[in-house]
Amino acid sequence: YYPPYMHPPYAGAFGYPGPPYHPPTQPGHAQTFGGQPIGLPGEPPSASLSPSVTMSHKVTLSNFCIKYFISDTDQAKLATLKYRPGNHAVETLEEKEWCEVGQFSKLGWQSFLTAHRKFCMAIKAGTW
Repeated sequence: YYPPYMHPPYAGAFGYPGPPYHPPTQPGHAQTFGGQPIGLPGEPPSASLSPSVTMSHKVTLSNFCIKYFISDTDQAKLATLKYRPGNHAVETLEEKEWCEVGQFSKLGWQSFLTAHRKFCMAIKAGTW
């Protein structure tokens, strides 16, 4: 509460701080925090910023592979990599990991990443 004499244009006078200033934002322009988009004003932060959004489900590797037509052989390779559907860490695995450890070919890995991204979008959209 500010007494009437502290309201603009007198705010900040007499050694008292004025009310906080929040610059207006243009509708449709995303705000950023530390260079990362946080959504439009009045909207919750983007779901893509929360790693738990795509990991907070009970979808098994087996069900994931059935839905996205991933072979049993590739399912075993994903199990070797300890993949859990929705884990974004696979998007930044180096070739040595997915090729030597997981035994994936370049085309096989790209095919899996396509399925992984579709799954993540479905989880975020609530359509899984």
